[in-house]
Parts: sequence; C-alpha cells; structure tokens
Amino acid sequence: MVRNKSRRPKRDIGKEIAQRERGRLLSRVSFFRSMAGARLLMLVPARFRWLVPYLQEATLDSVRGGEDVAEEVVEVEIVPELRPEVRDALAMPALADRSEIVGLRSRYRLDYLYGIRGKGRLYRGTDVASERPVAVYEYLLPPQHFSPQETRDRKELFMLRGGLRLADGRPHNLRLIQPWDTISDQKEPRCYLVSQGGIDLHPSLRQYLDERGPLPPYQVRQILYQVLQTLESLHGQKFALPSGQVQAGLAHGNLSLDSLLISPLDPSLPPQDRQFFIYLCDLAIWDDLFLPPTHSPLTHTPAKDLAALGYIGFWLLAGRSFDRNGKPLNPRDDEHWLPRDPSLNRFVRRLIGIDAAFESAAVARRALRSLPVEPGLPDDDSETENLDEEDARRRGWWKWLLLGLLLAVLAGGLTWWLLRRLGRTQIEPVVCCIDQVAAVPNGEFDYTAAQRSTGEYLMRQPNLVARGRSFEEEIESRRDRLSLDYRSERTGERAIERVERGDSDFAIAALDLDPAAPEQAELSNELKASRVAYDGITVFVAFSYARRQQSLPRRLNGQLSFEQLRQIFTGQIDNWRELGGPDLPVKVYVPRDREAIRIFEQRVLRDEAEIAAFRSLWDSDVDAPEGFVNFATPITQLETFTMLRTVIRNFEDDEVGAIGFASLSKVFGQCSAYPLALRDGRQPPSQALANRDGSPITPRVDLCNDKGSYRLDVDEIRSGRYPLAYPLAVIHPFDNSRSPIGGKFAAILQTEESQGLLAKIGLVPLRPLKSPSATPLVETDNLPQP
Repeated sequence: MVRNKSRRPKRDIGKEIAQRERGRLLSRVSFFRSMAGARLLMLVPARFRWLVPYLQEATLDSVRGGEDVAEEVVEVEIVPELRPEVRDALAMPALADRSEIVGLRSRYRLDYLYGIRGKGRLYRGTDVASERPVAVYEYLLPPQHFSPQETRDRKELFMLRGGLRLADGRPHNLRLIQPWDTISDQKEPRCYLVSQGGIDLHPSLRQYLDERGPLPPYQVRQILYQVLQTLESLHGQKFALPSGQVQAGLAHGNLSLDSLLISPLDPSLPPQDRQFFIYLCDLAIWDDLFLPPTHSPLTHTPAKDLAALGYIGFWLLAGRSFDRNGKPLNPRDDEHWLPRDPSLNRFVRRLIGIDAAFESAAVARRALRSLPVEPGLPDDDSETENLDEEDARRRGWWKWLLLGLLLAVLAGGLTWWLLRRLGRTQIEPVVCCIDQVAAVPNGEFDYTAAQRSTGEYLMRQPNLVARGRSFEEEIESRRDRLSLDYRSERTGERAIERVERGDSDFAIAALDLDPAAPEQAELSNELKASRVAYDGITVFVAFSYARRQQSLPRRLNGQLSFEQLRQIFTGQIDNWRELGGPDLPVKVYVPRDREAIRIFEQRVLRDEAEIAAFRSLWDSDVDAPEGFVNFATPITQLETFTMLRTVIRNFEDDEVGAIGFASLSKVFGQCSAYPLALRDGRQPPSQALANRDGSPITPRVDLCNDKGSYRLDVDEIRSGRYPLAYPLAVIHPFDNSRSPIGGKFAAILQTEESQGLLAKIGLVPLRPLKSPSATPLVETDNLPQP
C-alpha cells in the first residue's frame, strides 16, 4: 500500500520531547509523593487522623497566600488527596507476614504485603493445601465510617457478590480477573478476594505510565482494543452471582489506570513486536460495598465505562493524568493532545464524549479496527493484523467445526471412561462446614423424594446423625433461617416431575449410571443433578455364624452372578441345590423402596420380558400385617429392616434359604444378613464391603462380633466397579428465575462436615475425608437395628 507522505502532519519534535520528559518527571514525583504521604499518615495516631485533611487544607491556603513560594508548591501538588474513608482504611494495620486466613475453598498463607491498589491492599500468598501461588486483595471497613451493623451488612453483601461466572455455565476468557475465593473476616472489619496465579500482581497501567511516560500510539491502540473486547462481553453477557442472581449485562463501573493490569513485556523484542495483555480487575460491584453510608449512591452504565476508557486513552497518549496544579488533565484543552496520531485522537475524543459518542463497546471496537494506520509506522499492516488476530480466529471457526466436534466426542468418551474406571471425579469447591456455605437463601422451601428411598431415609430418619434428630433437623439447627418442608412422592420420577413443574424447589434422588440408561437420561434440559454421595443396591442372604458350615454365604462362596440372580428373581430357581448351595427352598424378598427396585430391574434384569416375569411374582399387598410372610407367593415385599429380621428367622426357624436386596446404606452395619459379592458377565466379582487391609470380606468374617474390622469399599463404589453402585444427587432447576436453594443445599451436603455425617449414615462420600475419624468404618450406634 502506497501512502502520500506529503499529507502527513508536520511534527513538532521539540514540543513532543519536552512533553514526554515533563510527563515522565511529574509522574515520578507523583508516585514518590503519594508513597511518602501514605507512610507519614501511618505515623499519626489513629484517633487524630480525622484532623489531617483540615490541616492539609489550612497549610495549602497559607502557602497560596505568599507569592514567593507559590510556584514551588504548585510544582509538587499534582495528586489530589485520597478520600477520607480510603485514607482511614489504609491507616489500619496490615496483616503480618506468614499469617493465615481461611476461605470457602482453602486456607491461605499471606507471604508478604505486595502493595496498595485502589481502595485496598494486595498480598502475595500461597494456597496451603496445594502450595500454589495466590494473590489476596484486602478490603477494609474502617470503624470511623462504618457502624458495627453496617459492617455486618457489607460483609454479608460481599459474600453474595464476591464472584462472577457466565449464567449458562460456560467458562469465560474475558481477561477479567475472577475471584477464586471470597472471605469475610469474622473478627475484624476486613474482606478478601483471592485469585489464583500471579495475574493480580501484574503492574497497573498507572505504574506502567509512571515508568515510561507517554505511550506510543500503536500501544495505546492495542490497550484500547483489548479493553473494548472485554467490555463488549461484559456489557452483553448474562452473569450469575454467588447469590444466584442473574445480571443481564454488567458495567465495570470502576475503570481507571489502577484497575487495568498489564502483563510483562519482553524487553528483548523490538517495541512494535512486544505482545502484552490487559486484564480488568476491581469491579464496582465489589468496590462500591466499601464506600461509607454517607457517600452518594453511584450509577454505573456501559456509556460511563466507554467514557472512562476514553480518559485512560487520553492519559496514556499524554503520558500523565494530572496537570502541574494537581488537577486531572482536561481533554478539551488542545495543548494536551500530541499530534502523533490524529485519527486515534479523534477516536479517543469520541470515547470520552467530546465528539459524537459511540453507541456501545462493540461499535467502538469496530471503529478502532477501521482506523487508518498511524503515521510513522512501517507501511505494512502487521499491527492491524495483531489487533484483529482474535477476530480472524472467530471468522474461521467453521473450518474447524467438524474436527472440533470429533475431538469433543472423543475427549468426552475418554473422560467418562476414566472417571468410571478410576473413580477420580473432582468435586469443588470443598467447604469446611455447613454454616460456611455462602449465599444460602433464607425462608421456607419444599423438597421431595420417593417414598422409602435413600433420599427420604437420609433426611427424615431420626437418630442417624444425632440422638433424637433427623438430618433435616440437624441442618436447620445449623442454618436457623432455613426451613425445609418435605413432600413425598410415590416414585423418583414423580419427585423429579414435581421439581420441573415448580411444585418443589429440589429433589433428592438416585442417578442410574448404567450404560443402557445414561446418567440424567430422565432429566430435562431445565434440570441439573448435583452429586452429594454414593449408595448402592446390595443383594443379601441369611448370615448365621453359629451354623456357618451349612450357611448360604459359605456354600455359595460368598457370591452370585447376574445370570443367577435373574433366574432366582424370575422364579426359575426354587431350591438352592440348583446353584450349588444347600438343600433349602428359595424364598425371595424385595423392599418397598421403588427407587431400589427400579435400579435392580435396570441393572440386573434388563430384559422387558424378565422384568414382567419378576413383577408378576410379587405379593404387593401393602395392608398385610408387619412381618407377615406368604410362603405361597414366590416374592414378598417388606420394609427393609423387617426384611432383614425375617431373612434370618426363615433360616434359623423355618429352614428356608431367603434372599433379598435393599439399599446398601440401610443394610450396612447390621449382622443378620450377608451382602454377596456380585459378578456381571465376565467381570470379576465385586464386594461392597472390605476388610481394614482393603481386601474384600469373605463368609469367614463374623459380621456380629467383628464389627469395626470391615468397612464400605469406597473405591469399588465410587469407581462403579461395584455393579449396583449409583450416585445420590440433588435435582434442582437450571432456571435462574427460581430460587437457588437446590444448588445451595447440594453445596451444604458437599461440605466436609456433611460428607462426614453422610459417611456415618452409611453412604459413601464424594471424596476422601480429611479427618480420619470420619472414615466410613462401621459406626452403628445411631443406625436402626433389625
């Protein structure tokens, strides 16, 4: 491309050099003055710091009265005073090196104070659990400006706002620093935002400007372009806050030289080839919470973001943000505009609003792309190509669509296989305690589960986690503003439909992970399943240690195959001799838990004809007396604990070899029935119980007298190697217009404290517990006994 060089504006080199050097000098003086002022302020006793602004003003007035020293004072008075609340906040003592704070996700060690930015302090720290570096930004609520009640209110709001994610759940790459953890100090008037890595520690544009003076126009273009990209997404996307609130479009509201961070540049490269990224931080939704109650409410709009970005561009071109009198540079004063890039100058004036303002960040970004290349740069379009690199990738997305879909399918299949085989599902975040889950809504909420299911047993059965109280009551005691109202349904499917209709806020149900019935196949796109624990179906026969030589577990070698189970539960086998067992008639029992029956049918019987044959053998007379057994009917349906008592009684009193199945959590910990190892096809047999050394139990173990010597085999169950294992989940709506209680209740059950309680009940926790005492060994003091 050939340019007419005669059209280039005449450049006043002397004026440009003078302005560059003056900007560099004044910026350095500004930096050292502000640091010295902050240090001197900390020497003043806290109770007298309110006098400092008045003394400064009086001193300034007296100096202005003398002509001889006026010029000297103006020369250094180039930074306005900090607002009183910020000054008082920074006067509060910083946290000591190596001190620790505890968040919702982890514990963090503050290695040292890194510096001051905006309204707070920045610390370099370390995640104690992973030893990974973090940055901790500290907000302060000085007691001079916030009453105790106001401090509590601001902390509560901070926990409700301290995070940001796209409402549709997609990961974002907006170059927006996203808090990893949010912490509200319980003892001191401090709040913290924790970010991973070191991006939050990058220098701000103010520091970059103080160090370098006026920036070349091509760098200013790159900075403006990247910020506009982020603002375009920020203004146009829907975001979800920790409270569950969905915000359609979000203004940054706090754009400044301090809230834009720049990644380090490679000094070994030529200036025009140095690549950098601009990151946005310190959003107003967080910063505004630390304005005192006397401060006028602020309104933030996308238009104000564009104007603020325009001022930033103007300051970057001028090399400073304040004039010699300590006042912000006025962009309407032409003397502050360097004639290096007239088209960029006109663009920045439109951002500010001096000329016709842009309608949106997207319009502004397109206008910046279309600007002619600045004079004085090489004639090629390499810089414009760098600016448009991300857009070019977007325009070429269709070329990679087929390959991307294929890779996604392969990666998804491989991930599913690894999780199923190795049981390495990662559950995050890990919160310590029930009362530390943030943004749990207050009020009364309905939840549902299938009658007699594990979900109902978990929540409603008394004495499981505390004497005289159910798990539901235990949670309500920890969250005194939360009230749960239970509504039972006949089946799990109806419970899920109840949530979908909006009649209940969430359900607790089993998920079937069998390949023939994929996970969440019964869920619509409007519902989400959040796992909280694992359970399983166990098939058991009578256990009598006194008659162990003739017992069914010993004669069956402690195991049965799925094929043998199909024969038994469809009426094809009526004597245990046919399977190599003792000469005893077969009696079959099933639980009244329809959820367990559904999983047994799907996993074991599978074929529709065999399921129909199984159902035709039931004695489903629910009005029969408790414990009544009709031996003329091949299959009898009983409550689980009644079934356990009946199975051992049949063997010892009636010489009948009974078999049944039920939820593992209800059977684990008793000693009247022996849980059999199960074998599906050519797979090796899998036992749900293991000895302390990890080996599976055998019929030689004394279930009654050896309690404590065996436990649930959590690896077999989590990994799915045990063929009748399944996850227990909270089913809740995706719809952000509905209450977020379902997701928050799942978060409560996923805490370390709740996982230990679930293990005590007989469920398998999502992950290994930190406390050895919480390991799910046999703990049956609170379990109902058969």
